[in-house]
Amino acid sequence: MARITQGKDIHDVYQRTVFALAVGVVVTVLAGGAGPGAAQEGQAAPPGFREAWEELSGFFRQAASDRGVVGGSLWFVHGGQVLAREHHGMADLETGTAVADQTVFHWASNTKTLTGIAILQLRDRGLLSLDDAAVRWLPELREVHAPCGPIEEVTIRRLLSHTAGFRASTWP
Repeated sequence: MARITQGKDIHDVYQRTVFALAVGVVVTVLAGGAGPGAAQEGQAAPPGFREAWEELSGFFRQAASDRGVVGGSLWFVHGGQVLAREHHGMADLETGTAVADQTVFHWASNTKTLTGIAILQLRDRGLLSLDDAAVRWLPELREVHAPCGPIEEVTIRRLLSHTAGFRASTWP
């Protein structure tokens, strides 16, 4: 795993991490993509895609370099097919391992942001309401011990705003 904190304060590390993730999220959202599939790079690229990709990947390389991002990847996935990918930097500075297709990035709490984006997209499409009971969509939450009241009163909105009342030892 890359050592991204060398000589940097946590705020700087956070900004660089958010930048790298934001670029990946924007590309994934714009592509309407799922995860990387087994398809070959370059399949079914629409007209003008290559030029647009060159511009975006050039921005990614330059911005990652300018911001001191140790390593990152940018993938464009559409319909389960990888149309293009770009890697930057190192996966591990100590061993000199470059970022590659198989590099694992540990996103940690950044997945909360991605989950929030996905939920708001579902809301915008009219597929759910933020005021729906969370157990409507996650019935396994009925197993949670909720000391602040009935679990059926916990809404998606409360989960997103961290006001659902969950504390340590809430799982059976």
